[in-house]
Amino acid sequence: MRDLFEKIRDGGEKEIKALEEGRAEEDLRLDFKQKASPDRIGFNADDKRIFAKALSGFSNSDGGLLVFGIDCREGKDGVDCVQGLDPIAGIDKFASDARGMVSSLLSPANDGIEVIAVNCDDRLGYGYLLVWAPKSDSRPHQSRAAGEFKYYRRTGRDFVAMEHYEVEDMMMRRSAPNLEIKFIVETGYSNNLGDAEMLLLKICLLNAGRVSAKHSYLQIGGAKGADYIYSDSAHTTRSIEEGWETFVVNDHFIIHPGMTRTMATCRIELGSVSGGRTVNGVYTNNWCVSFQYRFGCEDVPMIEANATLNWYEIVKLSAEQYRYPSVRSGAEVPPPIFR
Repeated sequence: MRDLFEKIRDGGEKEIKALEEGRAEEDLRLDFKQKASPDRIGFNADDKRIFAKALSGFSNSDGGLLVFGIDCREGKDGVDCVQGLDPIAGIDKFASDARGMVSSLLSPANDGIEVIAVNCDDRLGYGYLLVWAPKSDSRPHQSRAAGEFKYYRRTGRDFVAMEHYEVEDMMMRRSAPNLEIKFIVETGYSNNLGDAEMLLLKICLLNAGRVSAKHSYLQIGGAKGADYIYSDSAHTTRSIEEGWETFVVNDHFIIHPGMTRTMATCRIELGSVSGGRTVNGVYTNNWCVSFQYRFGCEDVPMIEANATLNWYEIVKLSAEQYRYPSVRSGAEVPPPIFR
């Protein structure tokens, strides 16, 4: 939906008219609204309520685009779509007021919100308001319009007031880390021809949230296609728990926001025969590494999934590690050779 926002922002009123001609429909990330009194300059109470509800609903969901100045409703044919355009008088002031009210109508703030005025080509002072409200990491966001003070989410074509348990769940998630699994492939060693003879598949935890992760752990079960799994970090303890290879970091080892930490490593032996390249004695076309994994940390529920990586995915992951210049020398690091 961001692309539509940019398309209208750059293309002007002709792109707004294209929505009418194409009988555009609202959806999970697109909402059309009319100003209560389009010919009267400024916001009234209803306009503020509509604006605040959209800011809250999109910020608490997957983000979206609000367009003020479009009549969207069910037509005579029963189709709920754009029925006409209803541009707003004093659009530049309306947009300026909207920018000023974003922080007072939404709590906490969503710094990614953008407000743009789109002027009419043939009606001086009239136009449309574009509001881009991205999904926020600071959820939940409350509408602060007079008499409202509610949390909304986007469902279908509507903004729906959230239940107490939904708000509570969002608040808990905001105050907890957001761990994700990440795979990194490195060369263990190469022969004198530059051919890689061993690969290391590193299983890492990435903290994509805003809160540091404490007491992180990773468990691996049913591994196939790799020699063995180990940890080369002094901060990680390895044990077997009910059949799962378990890696737990010590009390002082914290994964801060944006950081990636290696939890375990799979060793993959490479070889060559007359018929081509092999991995752990199996031809590359027939080989894959697979395992179950689950991970978590303090205040975060355990996540469990399966992973399967074939040879071509391993090669792609390896190439990604050599895309950037060396930190030490500034020169490009050559990737390992897979022949």
